[in-house]
Amino acid sequence: MYSIERMTMKKFLLAGICFLSGFVTRVSAQHCPFDGSHLVVIKVVDKKGRPYKKLPVKFELVEQDNPLADSCTYSKGQLKKNFAQSSTVIMNAYSGGWQSRAKKFSGCALFGHGCYTVLLNQAENQCMINHDGDFRYEQRKFTIRYRLPKSKNATEIIVAQENIYSLCTGNGSWCRIEPVTIVFK
Repeated sequence: MYSIERMTMKKFLLAGICFLSGFVTRVSAQHCPFDGSHLVVIKVVDKKGRPYKKLPVKFELVEQDNPLADSCTYSKGQLKKNFAQSSTVIMNAYSGGWQSRAKKFSGCALFGHGCYTVLLNQAENQCMINHDGDFRYEQRKFTIRYRLPKSKNATEIIVAQENIYSLCTGNGSWCRIEPVTIVFK
């Protein structure tokens, strides 16, 4: 009788270990709902530091220095995307699919007055180049471009890599995201 109880206990423990290892594997395989998405945020202010409620001119995120842009998989060519109101861009992303999860971050700086965003998917953030079935990822480089009224030349601001934020919450709260402040005169 002792050996039957011992065998039953071993089977029970083995079943429990299998169940827990399956659970742990399953939990670790879960992905963030924003996985692969990145953004660049700007805050446009006047010379007194007051944020603009509406962009005074068109601000664009423009890809720079990528001679292989036409070879990028899933996002061919040099990127050029317009900045728009952060809350509109993020809350309406993927047909509003992010809205309920993104609302919990609505108090973060990126949703503040005068903040504008460009959302990048993984292929827009990194150029994926196919080399005989082996893919290489190249980080894309960007500038923020705008043109003053009556000016022939555009103003360009280099976007540092630390200003391209991953939205995956595994990288931290969205409140860590700091806009690039642009003083527009």
